[in-house]
Formats: sequence, structure tokens, C-alpha cells
Amino acid sequence: RREQLSAKASEAEARLAQAEEKAKTLSRTAGAGALEELEKKVGELAAAGEMFVEEDAAAEAEKKVAAVEAALKSLAFSAAELASKRKQAMEAASASSRASAEAEGTQKLFEEKKKLLASREEQAAALKAVEEEAALAQKRVEEMTAFQAALLETQSLLRQELVGAVNDAMASLWPSVYPYGDYTSVRLRSSEDDYALELRALDGAWVSIEEASGGEKSCASLAMRVSFAMILTPNLSWLVLDEPTHNLDREAVARLCRALHEEIPKIVEQTFIITHDEALKEGASAKVYFVERDKQKGDKSAVQEVSSV
Repeated sequence: RREQLSAKASEAEARLAQAEEKAKTLSRTAGAGALEELEKKVGELAAAGEMFVEEDAAAEAEKKVAAVEAALKSLAFSAAELASKRKQAMEAASASSRASAEAEGTQKLFEEKKKLLASREEQAAALKAVEEEAALAQKRVEEMTAFQAALLETQSLLRQELVGAVNDAMASLWPSVYPYGDYTSVRLRSSEDDYALELRALDGAWVSIEEASGGEKSCASLAMRVSFAMILTPNLSWLVLDEPTHNLDREAVARLCRALHEEIPKIVEQTFIITHDEALKEGASAKVYFVERDKQKGDKSAVQEVSSV
């Protein structure tokens, strides 16, 4: 087609050249009317030549379009597929952004959980230390409780033994210090937090010392003090009595004198008696001293040996 157009263009140019030559010739020979007609034909021929040129350019453009279409076809190009791929790419980019945001949030949450875990581990360690300390304290409490129970049991046994020994001693001493028969014995009764001195009546019942008279109380107190001296300080073998005749009647004083002179020396080696009652001189089994002091003058006490048995 291109070759045909080129041939036609060449033919048109040749005809145009001939027409121009004829026009020049006619212009020299012909009149004005013939010249106008000739110019008209020349214009038509020029227009035909331009048309041939445009057709040639159009053919060239069509050829290029065909080449591009063939190239696209060889690439299996599809506009719909391109749009689909673009859509997929956009969706993938959006998903990637979401995944990145989620990953960042997950990382942040992980760091928070990590810190929380570290805090919980510290708390667990502190709790374990407290539990160990509490277990140790509980063990010590149990040990102290066991020790306290053993101590209380030991105290109870010792108290029972002590009270039993004191009561045996008082029972043996009672007839020597109490001259009457309405009370046959005396004992010390122990409880968890106190002690009570009791007398045994003729019917066998034990009554509180609070129900007894002053003399009976003094005799019971004397028997108890001598018994404690026998039990608690057997190696010392001393007995110290301060005003032992207080609240005692004449018969009780006489019984006490006999006990001090005959019975008490069998129990303890030395007895010291401090008294204002001269009747106790009868119970002396060793030396008797008289101590005198003039309080008005402020003199020192003067000691005089009264007798030596």
C-alpha cells in the first residue's frame, strides 16, 4: 500500500510539474479565462497530492499501532488483569501495614508482660522469703511451745514433789508445835497459780487456815517454816524464827519450847530465835543473848550473854 501511495505521489508530482509547465505556456498564449481554469486544475492536483501524503502518514501510524498491539499481545497484557493486580497490590500493602501495626502492638504488649513477669518473680521471691521466715518462726514457736510444756510439766512435778515433801515434814512436826487435838494435821495445797495452807479437822475434812484462830495460824506457820528449812536448805541446817510466839497461848508456847529444846535440834543443827517473850528461854538448847538499846539516847545496842546451856 505504501508503494502504491508513493507511486501515486510521484505521478501526481509529475502531472503537477507538467501542469505548471502547460500553465506557463498557456499564460503566454491563452487568455485570462483559460488561465483561471488551469489554475483551478492545478489546485485540485495539489489537494490530491496532500491527500496522498496524509494517507501515507496515516498508514505509517497504523503500522506503528499494529506493532504496539502485537508487542502487547506477545506480553499477554490484560487491562483487567492489571487492574486486578493493582488491587491485590494495594490490599497487600494495606495488610502489611496492619500486620506491622499489630506486630508493634504485640511487641509493646510483650514488653509490658515481660516487666509484669519480672515484678511477679520479685514478688514471688519476696513471698518465698517471707514463707521461709514464717516457717522458721513457726518451727521456733513449736519448739518454744514444746519447751514451755516440758517446763510446765517439770514445774508441776517439782511442785508436787516439793509440796509432798513439805507436807510430810509438817505432818511429823504438827504434834510437836500444836498442843490441842481439834486439828490433827496441816498441809500445803497447791494450785496452778497459788498455794493455800489447810488444817485437818477431827472428821478428816481439810479447812482453810483462814477459819483458824491466831494461835492456830501461828502454829501452822511455824510448822511450815521449819519444814521449808528442812526441805530447801538441808545442807545449811539453819532455822531463823522471828517472834514465833505471836498469837500463841501459854500452852502453845510451852509446847513450842519443848519442840525447840527436844525436836527441832534433831532436824536442824542451829536455830536462831528473835523474840521479846522470855518464856522461850526455857526452850533454849544453847546460848541466850539479851540485846538492849536506849532509843532516847541513841545508844548502840548492848549485847549480854544471859545463859549458856
